[in-house]
Amino acid sequence: MTANSLMFSVSGTAYRSGGIDPVSTTHLARRLMPFIAALIPLLSQHVAGRPLVGSAQSLSATLDRAKPLTDFLSSMDGETHDFVLDRALAKVERERADGRWERIWDGKRQAIVVEGVTAADVVEIVVHVLTAELAPFFYSLIDRMPAPAAGTQAKVHLHG
Repeated sequence: MTANSLMFSVSGTAYRSGGIDPVSTTHLARRLMPFIAALIPLLSQHVAGRPLVGSAQSLSATLDRAKPLTDFLSSMDGETHDFVLDRALAKVERERADGRWERIWDGKRQAIVVEGVTAADVVEIVVHVLTAELAPFFYSLIDRMPAPAAGTQAKVHLHG
C-alpha cells in the first residue's frame, strides 16, 4: 500500500485501501451517476460520521436513517453492483491478528476471500472507499467548472 492509503475500521477490524486509479474513478462516477440522488445523502451521512444504520434507536428512526442506503442499493442493477464492488474492493486489505495485511477480494472470482466479513461489512467498506475516492473527484470537477454568466444557463461541452 502507498503512504496515502485510506485507513478505516469496520466492526472493530482495521482496513486499508490503496485507492482507485483515476481511470477507474471516472468509470465509477459514470456508472453511479444515475444513482447520485440516492448516493449523496448516503455519503453525506457517512462524511458527517453518523453510522449508516443506527443500532440503539427506535425502529422508525433506524428505518429513516437507513433510507438513503436502501434507496441506493435497491436502485442498482446487478451488473452495476458487481462493477462497483470490484472497483471499490480491488485494493482493500484487512489487518490480521499477527499484524500482517491480507487482501479481502478476489476480482477473478468476484468474492470475499477472508473469513468473518459480513454483507453489512462489505457495504460499509465500499462506502468508506467511495466516499474517499468520489467526493474529491466530484468536488474537483465542480471547482473547475466555469461560473455561468449572469442570466444564462451553464453549458458544458466535453470534447474527446
